[in-house]
Amino acid sequence: TCSSVINAWAQSGHRLAADRAEHILHTMLSLHAAGDRQIRPDIVTYNCVLNCLAKAGAADRAQALLDQLLRDGPKPCERTYATVLHGWARSRRPDCGSRAQALLDAVASRPEVQINRRMYNAAIDAWARGGETGAGAAAERLLRRMAALHEEGRGDLRPDRVTYTSVMNAWANDPDHASPRRVQDLLDEMLARDAAGDRTCRPNARTFTTVIAAWNRKCRVLPGAAGAALAALRAQEAAFLAGNADA
Repeated sequence: TCSSVINAWAQSGHRLAADRAEHILHTMLSLHAAGDRQIRPDIVTYNCVLNCLAKAGAADRAQALLDQLLRDGPKPCERTYATVLHGWARSRRPDCGSRAQALLDAVASRPEVQINRRMYNAAIDAWARGGETGAGAAAERLLRRMAALHEEGRGDLRPDRVTYTSVMNAWANDPDHASPRRVQDLLDEMLARDAAGDRTCRPNARTFTTVIAAWNRKCRVLPGAAGAALAALRAQEAAFLAGNADA
């Protein structure tokens, strides 16, 4: 099927995959408009195209296609929104965090959409990659919102290791001199949750590396940063020896 061909382009990693996917979609739309009722793109087809665009970091094109779906149909599903959010993160545009935040807020206002952890994690990742002022605080606000919703009964919104590590990365890239302390606090929070039996928050090598890098970046301006980086390395070694094979 056409959707399978588009999906193959998405998995290919080819630099022209996004262009090819959009070309196939436009061809399908033209054939349908010309009277071929057997060829009509459904939401699966659109999601495959959006996946191509997201992987290419073509966030503007993905957002435009989502806007078209909201206007003309077919109705977007949870995967549709999550894919576009990932597209904003992969775009690495300076404003990708705020653009992803705007989309997430718009999705949250739609009662028919079941917002999920994948969407939140994608928006947080966008804040981490964009480098906007206040990205660390904005990413952490999303984490706290997830935690609050989880406490209200939304089990699918419990922050996990990906959530925490992405927030830590957002803080690590923040120019605020206090950012390494926030990264360290988040690691301590993860370790406490892991010790309490929440394995979804068990830190891995990337988590510890993010903490060490955050301290290292402030070694010249923040007294004690070098020692804190070494302490984080020792904590990583201790976690590994204690049985955390991912550390």
